[in-house]
Amino acid sequence: MNYTPHYHRTRKRYLWGGAALLTVGSVLLARRLDLPLPGWLFSWPMILIVIGTVLGIESRFRSTNWLVLILIGTVFLAKRFLHIGWYQQTYFWPIAFIACGLIIIVWHFIRDAFNEPRNPDHI
Repeated sequence: MNYTPHYHRTRKRYLWGGAALLTVGSVLLARRLDLPLPGWLFSWPMILIVIGTVLGIESRFRSTNWLVLILIGTVFLAKRFLHIGWYQQTYFWPIAFIACGLIIIVWHFIRDAFNEPRNPDHI
């Protein structure tokens, strides 16, 4: 059998796809059998987290798209567990946007600093 890089990538996708179907099928079967599963497992924030994880794995966590989805899902999922009062919620989103902006700016500076080829003649 010829093991080219394309064949290896395709084979990995099939394995991940099969693993995802096994997981989804197992969880749905457990739900049909009335096994005790937490309600948050079937929520839309959890779907965002799963999609973000899949995107991260496919891109080998090189882009930031996966991180955005996981953060949004985590924030909305955390609101179900943490009892945050109205006072804290009014300041949460402005602070979250400021923090995300700072992270994006710092991330690009760090990435550019490590990815640029260093030329000793260019000062």
